[in-house]
Amino acid sequence: MLSAFASILCYGVLSLASTWLLVTLAITIFWIFSGLQSPFFSSMIAESATERRRPRAFATYSFFMNLGWAVGPLIGAFLIPLYGFQMLFYFGVIISLLCFVARLLLLHETSRRTTESERIVFPKFNRNLAYFIGGCSMFGFASGLFSPVMAPYAEKVFKLSIVEIELMISVAQFAASFASILGGIFVGRVGGKRGLATSFLCSGLGMAIWAFSPSFIAATVSMAFFSIFFYALYEVAYGTLISSLTAPKNRATIFGVTAVMIGLFAAAGSTTGSYLWELYMPVVPFLLTAVLVFPSMAILLRVRNN
Repeated sequence: MLSAFASILCYGVLSLASTWLLVTLAITIFWIFSGLQSPFFSSMIAESATERRRPRAFATYSFFMNLGWAVGPLIGAFLIPLYGFQMLFYFGVIISLLCFVARLLLLHETSRRTTESERIVFPKFNRNLAYFIGGCSMFGFASGLFSPVMAPYAEKVFKLSIVEIELMISVAQFAASFASILGGIFVGRVGGKRGLATSFLCSGLGMAIWAFSPSFIAATVSMAFFSIFFYALYEVAYGTLISSLTAPKNRATIFGVTAVMIGLFAAAGSTTGSYLWELYMPVVPFLLTAVLVFPSMAILLRVRNN
């Protein structure tokens, strides 16, 4: 609820901002609260489903999340040429307000109340958690390399318009949304560790393939391939694996610690990718991403408990 309320304020500021410093402050606060809610989403899903049904539960969550990410760019592709960017921030205020009301009225607390003595017990980090966090952090760095340069790359190298970029992202997210269901079936059969390793490999290679797309159609198809493994399979396998490695009383803490580490490494990767773009060839961040997924997989596969 706090995160939804913060989104209302941040979108409101963005709709009125006239300086890049104010925009940066609003976006920073937005992502702070977005990071705050992430581990709680995953924990609530894990606690609301039995162990056997968790892959399906995370797949359902991933389906609707990616569906939203698909519909958003699709709407933007039509609204931006007609009304500009400011209209999108007004919509952000309205949608965030609806989300706040929905969470207030419909969400139920899944975590039982604990005693004071239980609250001061911190989770013990073992090798499995260390390998898991290490592998995900390195993958976070690898994926962060291309994050800030993907849209400029599509515009400057592929010569795509803003509308074409929005449509490309929308189609890719639609593909990821419907692939989430298959991702739940796949993870249910092979387990979270193998599912996450597959996501690392295929999404990293998929982004490298995307960087050499000769046309808008090819870029859209390869972006869809990347999104299927990066968003659909990753979300399902990530939540399933971390649920199997943690106990309910410390699951949210582990989700939070892992999210912080991934975020820090992704931020470092974004900075590195930006410098690589400016100092070398624009394709370098994408190629380096494809290389780094292999050590990320090697670390993750050291996890024994699945």
